[in-house]
Amino acid sequence: MISSLPAGEVILSDWNIIEMTATGEQHFVGYSELDRLGRVSTQIKHFDEDTGIGETRSGSQYKVLGKPGRLHSDARYVLERVCPIELIAYRFRYPIA
Repeated sequence: MISSLPAGEVILSDWNIIEMTATGEQHFVGYSELDRLGRVSTQIKHFDEDTGIGETRSGSQYKVLGKPGRLHSDARYVLERVCPIELIAYRFRYPIA
């Protein structure tokens, strides 16, 4: 089941960023270490690649672990349900490892 989660602190592993082709909006995609769920964030307001810390439109604070690229299978599942590529065009910001 896919549901919205309240804003809060999120620590992502096996992550990437998607960019919506039509709007340029960017969203975190990855596996939340705190709640053990695949996640797709609301729009990213800012992201500091040096610290790995970002904030989304909903007010959530994201911390990414490790290098971007590979997605956890749970994160890919959520992404495919929330943003089916045949309906919503996007690209990955970092190459998929």
